[in-house]
Amino acid sequence: MTAPDYESREAVDQYLLFHYGSDEANLPWSFGPSGALRYPVRVVEALLDSSILPSGGKALDIGCAVGASSFALAHRGLEVTGFDLSAALIKAANQITQGEIRDISIPRSGTLEETVSLIPPEKPVSGKVAFLVGDAMNPPTPAEPGNDVVLLANLIDRVPDPWKCLQEAIKRLRPGGQLLLASPYTWLESCAPPEKWLVRDKEPPLEVLQRTIGKELKLAFRTDIPFLIREHERKFQWSVAEGTRWIKSG
Repeated sequence: MTAPDYESREAVDQYLLFHYGSDEANLPWSFGPSGALRYPVRVVEALLDSSILPSGGKALDIGCAVGASSFALAHRGLEVTGFDLSAALIKAANQITQGEIRDISIPRSGTLEETVSLIPPEKPVSGKVAFLVGDAMNPPTPAEPGNDVVLLANLIDRVPDPWKCLQEAIKRLRPGGQLLLASPYTWLESCAPPEKWLVRDKEPPLEVLQRTIGKELKLAFRTDIPFLIREHERKFQWSVAEGTRWIKSG
């Protein structure tokens, strides 16, 4: 498998569908796995502990794509900065922020497509959202512990060095803050060499994480979060991310 092209119109429209499309557009079959829909919002609902958030807190959404998780964080009263390496995805996220909601084209079969409308996110009452182009390996935000939440959803198996990505995220998390991780662990050599994957001999990723970031953060919660990506009207990717919440010591 090759690394996805996140700059193409097809990729942007697929992400917009995944983040802001209706349930019917994402899954036009009543007997399908409807519990896997609305993942970008559900991942926040599943992992964030709102009871320990300070008033006026800050959050980073690293690898935010087109931003639905960032809006979900902002609805918890957080000031959110979302960034992604793809300029095309960030452009689309900023258009959503500005209320520029365009229709998208999604595949049906072969070259046959259909046009669907998106559902814009509600504007947060107290939180704020800003989107930037930035690299998870060298984030465009200060390397200081100023954030109460850092989210990495479906990212660590798509970066060239997952451990460095995690280190950069942890640097930006304040003591007592929450690191939210979600990943199906679909490791690709086109994204990172096997020696960089968070798999060691017989150790699954969670054990590797506990042995590495567990020195700085305490595992507070773990769950499984399904998600569904439409390829065309008769073919879908059904995956299950492992979701974890970690609390930074100090």
